[in-house]
Amino acid sequence: MKDKKLFSRLLALAVAGIWIAVGYKYVSRFFFEGETVSPQNYAASAKEVSLPHKDTFKMETLRRNPFTGNMETPRISTRSATVSYRKTSAERKPIVRAPEMKFPEIEYFGFVKSNNGSSELAMLKINGKMSRLYLNGKSDGITVRKIAKDSVVVQCGKQKKVIGRAGVVQKKPAIAKK
Repeated sequence: MKDKKLFSRLLALAVAGIWIAVGYKYVSRFFFEGETVSPQNYAASAKEVSLPHKDTFKMETLRRNPFTGNMETPRISTRSATVSYRKTSAERKPIVRAPEMKFPEIEYFGFVKSNNGSSELAMLKINGKMSRLYLNGKSDGITVRKIAKDSVVVQCGKQKKVIGRAGVVQKKPAIAKK
């Protein structure tokens, strides 16, 4: 028991000694009146420092595109001193446009509304295959744009059609614009 008391007192004394040393170092900065360093004293004691020699090199521009493998020939502009490169390729591929999609056969069977009324699910038969699509849903290249009780607006590519309940294309859509 006496050893524990003695150990506790020695430990408290050591901690107090450390805090006193830290406090003295902190406070002595404000009250220090020692020799100050002036520019004349500093210049006299400064030594010559030699810097290491830097290695320099010249970078050349790449003439081969690392991604496509095409070689590029330099094209010098007369207006400025910059050099730009123009791609040279042996073959130029013609632009092939995809033919417009043929509108498939679509039948509209109606729609199902969710319990809270936030989403509608259209039931369509596209090329003989039954599909259930939400608004802006896609299937076989067909996108559902608007859903109503008696008709649905579908889009295939850039073409839009209004499909009625019996699969008839309507001339005037029954869907009011929102």
